[in-house]
Amino acid sequence: MTDQLPSADQSPSPRLVPAVFVFQIIALAAAGWINRQALNPDGVAYMRIASYYAAGRMDLAISGYWGPLLSWLLVPGLKAGITAVVAARIVMALSAVYFLWACWRVFVRLGLQGKPLNWGLGSVAAVSVLWSVENITPDLLLGALVGHAFSAMTTARWLERPAVAWQSGLGWGLAYLAKGVAFPVALLICAGMGAVWWSERPSSRARLARSLLFTLLGFSLSAAPWVAILSAKYGKFTFSTSGRLNHAMVGPPGVHRFYPLDRGFHRPEPGRVTFWEDPQVPYADWSPFASLENAFHQLRIVAWNGCVVLLMLTSVSLAVPMILGLALWRLCHREWRAKLRGSNWWWAALPVTALALVYLPGNLLITEQRYFYAALPCLLVLHLGILLWWWKTAAPAWIQRHGMVLVACTVILPTLGRGWLRPGLARAAGVQAHFLAQKISETHLAGPIAGSGSLSGGRTGLYVAFLLDQPWYGDDSRVNAESFKRSGARLIIVRRENPLVMEMDPDPGYRNLDPDLFASPEQARASQLKVYEVISFRPTH
Repeated sequence: MTDQLPSADQSPSPRLVPAVFVFQIIALAAAGWINRQALNPDGVAYMRIASYYAAGRMDLAISGYWGPLLSWLLVPGLKAGITAVVAARIVMALSAVYFLWACWRVFVRLGLQGKPLNWGLGSVAAVSVLWSVENITPDLLLGALVGHAFSAMTTARWLERPAVAWQSGLGWGLAYLAKGVAFPVALLICAGMGAVWWSERPSSRARLARSLLFTLLGFSLSAAPWVAILSAKYGKFTFSTSGRLNHAMVGPPGVHRFYPLDRGFHRPEPGRVTFWEDPQVPYADWSPFASLENAFHQLRIVAWNGCVVLLMLTSVSLAVPMILGLALWRLCHREWRAKLRGSNWWWAALPVTALALVYLPGNLLITEQRYFYAALPCLLVLHLGILLWWWKTAAPAWIQRHGMVLVACTVILPTLGRGWLRPGLARAAGVQAHFLAQKISETHLAGPIAGSGSLSGGRTGLYVAFLLDQPWYGDDSRVNAESFKRSGARLIIVRRENPLVMEMDPDPGYRNLDPDLFASPEQARASQLKVYEVISFRPTH
């Protein structure tokens, strides 16, 4: 950074950076093996879409809800004969390595060196290992691409060399292909960095305009083919359907709005496992400009989501509220604002702000910390920048001695709290799904599946359908034994403790598959899930 931590040893440690990468790779291999059966609903969609690309089924592969890049990266593994789950684990591990490298670029470009750099990289390496097995999603990959593209824009070379600006734009385009949310994020960061450079270098405004033009041109050229494909499919300009769906979910009252996977029983498009691969909901989007009531409703959503965003950022780093408070307090002092003009570490606030803004208008689940993986390197830079000021002015002696350790703990502890404090539970649904899929396959009972069989880690019924390559017909919270029969599914998966079991056991329309799937009644009772076959099932063609 422009101002260095006075009590920290700033001597470079070139050998430590490779050691961090070696540690990360070893830890990724171990974590991937331990969680080799873990699944999540979004991961099922990405893996299914990858299978359509591998089979040349473009009619099924094109989806506006999911960015295509992660699925494209899975295709070589599928073509090589690797299972989709194993291919996904490999790609997630590689995404974590790339994420660490991109974080290193952000740290170096914004001035970290010596001990701050080492502690920052160590923190990222630790959490990225755990994040790589929390979900099969492109969020780590997105974080790497955002960090890569943003870091390029923070150097003078971006102003001076059109090739660097062009490459930054290509990075933003790849980030968009990873996840649709990167489209507005890229535009917001480009606008923010343009304003920063405009203020910092008034004499370079012509070069700044040229660099922004080349960045946006690179972004447009890499994003335009996918935008054109989606627009052709949906019949109107479309860069993503996820934003529209998530905005529709928080609309004004008067319309029954629900999470797409909770839509009840349904039959997916032929060839698909679930409609979740290209989700559509029966309620339309709404406009906050349609009426004054809608405008106030949107403002309430934004205010609520602002609090949610703060909590989600805090779950990425516990220091966020303190850092935010200190920053707002110091910004009230003119001399500190003037001092910022001589530093560039505060530029890290731009990606964090851009990520927060794009999520404010729509549905935002407080459990989806992965939305802010991309903010981690910037949060660490901001932490150390604010810590620098505090260190020089009012920090107690123990803060000066252990400041780096505290920063690392604020990042690592919340991730540990979600993962290691509940070992094994997050993969319970995936483990059960693999077991049931193998047993059902061995007994030649595969067919359409209904019921969630939800365990920690997700909807086991959906996962079993995915592993068996069978359609999943959904679930309904108001279901009874007769409803499952009318769903058209052959197999019904429910939790053993579900009161429905008392209806289904004596019903002659169902066959309890415990004797077929388990070696003994004791083993069956030890399972949290129960599988039934619908006697009246007739396959449809």
